Amino acid sequence: EPQLALSYLWSLNCGSGWLAAAGCPTRSLPDNEPSIFSSTLALPAGHLSPGAYDFELRVQPSKPPAANTTAKVVSAMVSIIVRRGALPVVSITAPATRQQNANDALVLVGSASLLSNEGEGTPLTLQWSAVDEARGGSLALDSASVTSTGGAHPNLVLLPNSLNVEGVAYVFELQATYAAPAGERTGIARVTVVMNVPPWGGRCEASPPEGFELNETFALAAPNWVDSADQLPLLYSFAVADGASGAATTMLSTPSLQWRLGGVTLPAGTFTLLTVVADQLGGESRASVPVRVKALPEISTAALNSVLASTADALASGNPGAATQAVSTVAASLNANSGRQPSEGGHDAPNATESALSANAAKQQRETMLTLLANVTAETVATAETVEQVAAAVATVLQVEQEVSVSALSTATQLVGSLLAVSEKLDGPIAAGTASAVTTAISSMVTITDTMDSTMKEESFDRLRAQLSTLGPLMLRGQVAGAAPVVVVAPKLQLTAQLLDSNGLKGASIAAPSGGGSVTLPASGLDLSDGEGGSGESDGRLRRQTISGAQIVFATLQVNTHQQGDSATALYALEMVDPVSGEKLNVSGLASPVLLRMAPTSTTATGGGACEVRFGSYNCSNNG
Repeated sequence: EPQLALSYLWSLNCGSGWLAAAGCPTRSLPDNEPSIFSSTLALPAGHLSPGAYDFELRVQPSKPPAANTTAKVVSAMVSIIVRRGALPVVSITAPATRQQNANDALVLVGSASLLSNEGEGTPLTLQWSAVDEARGGSLALDSASVTSTGGAHPNLVLLPNSLNVEGVAYVFELQATYAAPAGERTGIARVTVVMNVPPWGGRCEASPPEGFELNETFALAAPNWVDSADQLPLLYSFAVADGASGAATTMLSTPSLQWRLGGVTLPAGTFTLLTVVADQLGGESRASVPVRVKALPEISTAALNSVLASTADALASGNPGAATQAVSTVAASLNANSGRQPSEGGHDAPNATESALSANAAKQQRETMLTLLANVTAETVATAETVEQVAAAVATVLQVEQEVSVSALSTATQLVGSLLAVSEKLDGPIAAGTASAVTTAISSMVTITDTMDSTMKEESFDRLRAQLSTLGPLMLRGQVAGAAPVVVVAPKLQLTAQLLDSNGLKGASIAAPSGGGSVTLPASGLDLSDGEGGSGESDGRLRRQTISGAQIVFATLQVNTHQQGDSATALYALEMVDPVSGEKLNVSGLASPVLLRMAPTSTTATGGGACEVRFGSYNCSNNG
């Protein structure tokens, strides 16, 4: 009888069996506790003295039984051991969204502490676990393919696509254990994460399936996608996908309500075109279709200029996305054409004058493309997607560095600075594709800058260094302490960024993003001396300020960034930023030094002679 009213009664007894040895100083429940007569018993803190207790709950119908019947009474019992001292207090801060997308990282912020002074200085042992409610089984939280933090730290970060929407919901538990002299004490917190089911049922279409570069346009469509009514309308975007990973590499459009996209121009090659369909919670599904784009025997300057003129028209007509996509295509074709051999039969190899004209034309075209992208940035409502699309186009334009003029370099530097400034005003971290594209663009600009005379060179390097200082913290937005470093790699430039709390800073070793060397922080953490320059001697005593956390930005550049004639071949740049204020921490003011280890190069690894004179025998013996 589901509607039958029930009455409840709790009682307290001494623990039985092997629990009896623990004793039970508390013999009764408080008389004025109303929860004794409810389904949930709540006792005030401190009521139970250390010992072992049996709690019994008796349940029976509230109304008297009918004539000639007997009321049935059922009971259940639970045994509890109360230990002396406080348990660790554990909490989990779950995401604000009501459902989790499989395509998004899941960030759970945990905390654990002892409220009393007991055990002060003794670390708590932390351990996360996760169970798939629908299908059973546990997640492997010690796997680098599942989490970027591991399962033994306060914070837990699940990587995108490590959770399955078929799981419906996952229960995450954080245990904190204090090794007290009288026995371990464990506090527990749990949170349930419900998965969002993304759009389903659709496909991606391309027409025609085959064409020529630059002078053949493709039409894309994403029909038949559906989702639950509360997740509509759906948003559609299109991209060129990486053939191996399936990840979007070149954005063809930004998310919109339009499930069709026409006028797509592509460079020569075989491509996988991708549609990304997202619901109102951001849950994504993907579908792809292959296309083949045949190369033209030759790409004339007139043909390229014609496409660029059409691109300018698209921008003028209020379609900046189409303009950006067209610039990417022209740049990719120009890049391929720069290394293409003259066609055989009927055409002689170009003479020096013709080659010079071609190179000058290519430089002018790249400068025109960068100007178009600068106009796109100025006239577009900035979103993470539009910034990523423009950044990728800039990197493509700069790819053939010998065809980038000094004027184009200046435009590119300003453009990248504008993209970073816009990204600072947006919510959330900079997209991985944007960080990679900006790093690739700066890498090209570093290479171009290295060919300048020393005066211009130093000024340009200063601007590029400033851009790297902006990029690192943007990569860490939304990150929690303890997550794996975010690394982006380009030919001449590599960047790694990581957020560490005060414990993580102690003795942390961060590998150089180039793979050659590492930086190790002091074992005591980032203790700064008081006073300007870290002297801290205004009152005759050295005081230290403990830093609660820091954003570590570590960059390596394989280029001589100094005066001409300097034999330096690489730059190692380390910055530490306060994650709260955004201010840079003065590394020179540390109470203990930071250790930088550089891997030996081919010239130092051989040892002997000039190597040992310049670098010392240790560094010439494969030690770094």
